[in-house]
Amino acid sequence: MVLDLWRQLQAEGARLFIPIGAANILQRFAHFIEVRAFLTTVETLGSGRYLKRWGRRLHQHGFTREDALVLALATYGTDSEGNVRGVDVLITLDRLFLNNFRNHRAKLRTRLSAMTRQLPMPYYHATLPTLLHPEKLVSSKY
Repeated sequence: MVLDLWRQLQAEGARLFIPIGAANILQRFAHFIEVRAFLTTVETLGSGRYLKRWGRRLHQHGFTREDALVLALATYGTDSEGNVRGVDVLITLDRLFLNNFRNHRAKLRTRLSAMTRQLPMPYYHATLPTLLHPEKLVSSKY
């Protein structure tokens, strides 16, 4: 399913990001051709300003430290040039993460809005991504 989604998103010309920590781990397996192929099609999403502050607030809503970091990256991450990015859609297989996000989405939007009102541009425009399981995106039998 994940490979089908990866191929589909490539065909659509989507810009794909992975957390820099995941890229570092995958580099250890770059001797596998599949891993090298994957790494050539994705960009890393690094820590941006306000990421730690937002991550702490997410942790207060019951997100694990790792989930809070990934969601904070999706909100305040930067690309390799240091441009503030954030992402539109965060794709995860972690159903607990998805459920926690769904249960707290309204509170998180309110909290992020309160935080961003006090921030300078371009951080002022930060928004929550949409969180989806791959099965919601793959246009195949899943």
